[in-house]
Amino acid sequence: MRYLSTLVLVALATVAAASADDYREIESSHPLTAEQAVHIDFHSGDLEIEASAGKEVEIELEIECEWRRSDCEDLLDDVDVRWRSSKRRLFLEVEGLASWRRARVEVNATVRMPVDAPLSVEMAAGRLTIDGPKSDVRVDMGAGEVRVWMPEAAVEGVAVDVGVGDAKFRGSKEYLSGRRKMLIGSEVYWDDGPGEARIDIELGAGDATVWLD
Repeated sequence: MRYLSTLVLVALATVAAASADDYREIESSHPLTAEQAVHIDFHSGDLEIEASAGKEVEIELEIECEWRRSDCEDLLDDVDVRWRSSKRRLFLEVEGLASWRRARVEVNATVRMPVDAPLSVEMAAGRLTIDGPKSDVRVDMGAGEVRVWMPEAAVEGVAVDVGVGDAKFRGSKEYLSGRRKMLIGSEVYWDDGPGEARIDIELGAGDATVWLD
């Protein structure tokens, strides 16, 4: 019995060690001035952006190998967060996620940023969720899914252009399903908002939805 217990403990230790080699977390933050917009360059994966009452931009990044590989630890070590700041813009880039590497790792990121800061996002592929900002939002994505929630009182207009897939808009009094473009694409335009912010989404292929409440 004692022999079996020892084997179980050894097995658990081995699993824990393997998990540590296959998984990595990164947390980073950078101050944002009132004059700066936020630009996020996130190659691929799942990205959630949340508006907050803080004065900083924060990112929590989780990366994990899709399957056990001898080079897994090296792949994860190459991923990093890079900040660049100019007078008008703060750039946040997640490096080390080139397309050939993306197939080998699962990437999940949460970004929290000031609610009144303008936002632009560039992604090659993945799933993007944006919740709660009150300033301009611009998204340029190659393929995937985009979901944006914003308070209707903050928004002036919405433009969504999907090359292949569906575009949808829902406001407090109106629902629009994108009109078809060349039978495969979809577009939504709405300019009846009471606010000042604009939402612009360009998606090559996939689904894009904007909710205003």
